[in-house]
Amino acid sequence: MSKIQFELLRIRSQTELQQFTQKILFNRSSQRLPTEGELLDFVNELCPAGKRLYNDEKYQQSILLLTHAQKIAKVMKNETVETKILCDLGFPYYFLKEYSQTILIWERAYNLSRQVNDISAMAEIGFFLSKVFREINAFSRLTKCAELALRDYRKLQNSTVDSVKALKFKDKIGQLFDALGLGYSYAGPIDASILNYQKSIKIAAGLGNFVEKRNRLGNLARTYLVAGEKELALDTYFDALKIKTNNPESDQNAQILGNMSLGIIYRELAKLTDAESHFGKALGVASKIGDNQNMNRLLNSLGIVFRDCGDLEKAYKHYQLGYKIARTTGDEIGEGDSQGNIGNYFYQTGQPAKAQPYYEKALQISRKYNDTLLISRWTGNLGNVCSQLGKQSNAVEFYREALALSQEIHDKDHEYLWNYNLGVIYRDQFKNPEEARCCFLRAILCLNDLRRGIRNEDFSRSFGENKVFVYQDMIDVCLELSGRKPAFLDDALAYAEDAKGYTLMRMITESGIQPSPVVPESLRKEFFLSQNRIHHFENKLSEPSFLKNNDIETGTDGNRLPGLTSQQQEHHRQDWLQKLTKAKVKQRNILLKIAQYDPAFAEISNQEKISIKSVQEFLDQNYPGKMIVFFSVTRDYLNIFLVTAQEIVTVRLPELHESALNKLVNDEWLNPYEIYRNKKSVNTWQQDIDKFSVTMYNKFWLKIEPHITKENVDGLIIIPSGVLYLLPFHLIRLPSEQNEQARYLSDDFQIAYAPNFRMLKLSQSKGDLPFLETNFLGICNPDRSLLWADLEMEVISNFFSESLVLWHETAQRKRILEIINRYSVVHFSTHAEGATFSELNVGMLTADGFLSMHDIFTHVKFPQSAMTVLSACETGMIKPDKGDEYIGLPAAFLYASVPSVVSSLWKVEDASTALLMIKFYENLKTNNMSRIQALSDAQNWLRTVTNAELILYLEPITDEMENEIRELKQKKQEVIEEINRKESIISNCREYILDLKWEDENTCRYSNPYYWGAFVISGRME
Repeated sequence: MSKIQFELLRIRSQTELQQFTQKILFNRSSQRLPTEGELLDFVNELCPAGKRLYNDEKYQQSILLLTHAQKIAKVMKNETVETKILCDLGFPYYFLKEYSQTILIWERAYNLSRQVNDISAMAEIGFFLSKVFREINAFSRLTKCAELALRDYRKLQNSTVDSVKALKFKDKIGQLFDALGLGYSYAGPIDASILNYQKSIKIAAGLGNFVEKRNRLGNLARTYLVAGEKELALDTYFDALKIKTNNPESDQNAQILGNMSLGIIYRELAKLTDAESHFGKALGVASKIGDNQNMNRLLNSLGIVFRDCGDLEKAYKHYQLGYKIARTTGDEIGEGDSQGNIGNYFYQTGQPAKAQPYYEKALQISRKYNDTLLISRWTGNLGNVCSQLGKQSNAVEFYREALALSQEIHDKDHEYLWNYNLGVIYRDQFKNPEEARCCFLRAILCLNDLRRGIRNEDFSRSFGENKVFVYQDMIDVCLELSGRKPAFLDDALAYAEDAKGYTLMRMITESGIQPSPVVPESLRKEFFLSQNRIHHFENKLSEPSFLKNNDIETGTDGNRLPGLTSQQQEHHRQDWLQKLTKAKVKQRNILLKIAQYDPAFAEISNQEKISIKSVQEFLDQNYPGKMIVFFSVTRDYLNIFLVTAQEIVTVRLPELHESALNKLVNDEWLNPYEIYRNKKSVNTWQQDIDKFSVTMYNKFWLKIEPHITKENVDGLIIIPSGVLYLLPFHLIRLPSEQNEQARYLSDDFQIAYAPNFRMLKLSQSKGDLPFLETNFLGICNPDRSLLWADLEMEVISNFFSESLVLWHETAQRKRILEIINRYSVVHFSTHAEGATFSELNVGMLTADGFLSMHDIFTHVKFPQSAMTVLSACETGMIKPDKGDEYIGLPAAFLYASVPSVVSSLWKVEDASTALLMIKFYENLKTNNMSRIQALSDAQNWLRTVTNAELILYLEPITDEMENEIRELKQKKQEVIEEINRKESIISNCREYILDLKWEDENTCRYSNPYYWGAFVISGRME
């Protein structure tokens, strides 16, 4: 260190510095000004002294010297020197966390280095700036800055011959990839984040920096979580845990954080045993090294796991242990977390008064540390407590404060929750449906925003549960308000249908559906751009100040409702509404163009809410004599909308609210069905069907029938809701005389089903293909377990002049996907796979696996189609879940542009199914009936056909097949398989005919609806 630098380190003020400068530069015998060389020499004394000071954490002194040096360099007009000084000057501000000043200084340095094309300086400054943007969570600026720095370091790496420098540049490049991973994980796209993290990990591994590799694997795992890829996140965390270094302390910290992260994921996956195990491992390491802060976090996490397991007392003990550790060690933040969780325990065990002081203490600590997320959470929880204690006004105040904080930090989950809770209070306690509707609307807008970010099935299911509650309450509020203003009836129907359409849209999104490749690229880009604009305007209008009570200007107290506080604010809101309207009109026009290429995508993507007018116009154009029966299950009612081309009637059944309806369906339909399904008690199940068909008449039809006249309505299209998707409404048992044949609803009305109104419209969007012009693809009996499937397929395929059947082992999934789009009628005679367990894993059995709904959504798109028949068990079923819509195989095929899908509602009998299907196709091809007529006639034939008539029906079929065998035997060896198949069919038929002959010839073997009533048509009826 020089003498001058030593003197500089002792300077404390601007005055001292000026005096010292005067002494060094001007205290000479001559009166001349200092030369540029002398100025540069002095700068070279100031800069090392300034750097030494900030390294010694004497930041203000450092700023004093470096600012002085920068001024001298600026006077000298030496950009290179000024750039280096500015680089140093940014650091004391950075360490003081004065980030805005740091950014100004380093951006000035970057611009100077760019003027002189100093690549090295540009790279270094860009690297420093990216660190600042990372600190302040400015993720868009982080990505831009890191991309520029990355470009410059790559130039340096490519131009250097110094191996040491090359390694240094490579390390910086790895750090920048890591920074880009972070930036893109927040700013998007998420795929770019994953790619950059992967590159940074590869570089760390190549440099042998295993600590950094482990850290970056953790970053990548967290990004997989953001993307909804929980399994990949688990694998990545496990990879990180495997890395051992020479630093025991680092390894122990990694074990704590890694196992803690694994515990969190397993808890979200509801794998609570695994979650407990990993939290326990992390707690063991934290206890060993005395990491009290993480011990507190882990005890609270374990408490939450035990809570999820239903062991609230064990959860409480862990919260208390966490509190004790935090209290002993002075960890106020940990103390607040534990206090809040203890409050949760008391609230969840029905002790809101005891919960209150714990929430208040947690809130006090959160306020002290300005943790907005926790302030919002504990404030909202205090709202819950006040609501339970009957202090509704206080609850509203807490909810409003929590809501404002959630909006401030864009916490949509809690913004939804506090809006919803406010809506419930306004509806139930204040009897103010107008304000309740405003709150529910804000909650729905939050859910729509959350929905756009969903990437995985687990979260989307829990999201679906939230969605159901707010939509149900919104429907009931709109119906209540419709008495004052009929327009709200439109809203009620629209929300009922929106609730149903969500599940289908999620599954389509999870499948990665895009517009068909035949849609021009320019149209695709236009659509996604319009989508982004609509989302932006909707988010803007979801701000509380912009929400208005559609045409209801005042509340029940006569005061103007929130959202209309000033004329200026209303003008601003109208401006955004106009922008949103224009964006939606533009998107509608784009979708009209897309519909020419891909009508399914256009219909599903159409964001317009349905209206009563649009439903009536649809009926008038397509089904003038039909009625659509919309069901909507809410917690308080079963709402039924009866819509014809001329009128709409609503029926509200409070006795069939959600829990009552679920109990009814479970007790009298699903539970008996499970017994039949597991024990194969056919006779008992037949009796259960008969019994429940009467129950459906009493519970549903008696309430609906007064509003329907047979003179005006000859057909019903049923759009169910909730568990009603599983019921055979066509089997409603109508009253009949004692000795009269049983009468069912399908005897009086043609009946079809649809998952929702959009899918019904979609089924009509393509011109109908006459059956005489169709070709046929059959997928038959891949595992050879169905005795009657071969007969069914053999006879049906002969109705078509052009047909292909994939028999048995040839029914391979890959082969089916290669050819399925070429055929207009596709018939599966096989087993349904997974139909009662999950959604996208539902499928039809093939010889090498199964054809899933995911396959259908992503690979199947019929250019021309007439019908798909799923002649198998449970093809119209899916596992009951918490939601308003059950989506199964019919919806997938409807999306694939199939106008009509035939599916089954229970496990069907082999022989009766084959006979029903043969008669169905006979009606279509020979008798030229419509789809619904053909199925209804086939079902009526099967239930009334006598044994004698069955013998007469089957014998010609077997005789004709025997003649075919005789002809085949004269041909070559290659037809042996066909001969064997037909001989097996004949043998089975002959044995069946023999059984019939032993029975009373006048007996109707298949009169019970068990044999014929399972099959329904979804989509187009005609």
